[in-house]
Amino acid sequence: MSKTGDERIRRLEARGEARTREEAKMESKHTHSKTPFTVAEGYEDRANVLDADGFVIAEVSNTAILHRYAEKLGVGHWADLPGQAYRDLSEGEMQANGALFAAAPDMAHALRAMLCYPDAEAQDLARAALAKATGETP
Repeated sequence: MSKTGDERIRRLEARGEARTREEAKMESKHTHSKTPFTVAEGYEDRANVLDADGFVIAEVSNTAILHRYAEKLGVGHWADLPGQAYRDLSEGEMQANGALFAAAPDMAHALRAMLCYPDAEAQDLARAALAKATGETP
């Protein structure tokens, strides 16, 4: 959980608004890589999603390949059927997909907050997560 999330739980507990300590702890359990996730800039052929330590945890290619293309289309290699077994992604689509991946932990945190504490602060977390996913300003 982010430092902000921990601070939020402490404030809610101090005001007597946290439902239970276990519900508050629920927000801090995760099994994914260390957050926040970001999208690395400067690549034309891919968007790299980085964990908080700068390690690449996902790579969004500029080519979308049909899942199980050999079974579905009976070809030996995806490049044999342009437009059917694969399609090229624009740089904008590739970066948008990377941003969506990078925002996933923030969105999960915001949803947990909305379920436990449906207030203005939780709504702000949700708006910030959506802004990160879409590249908009919150």
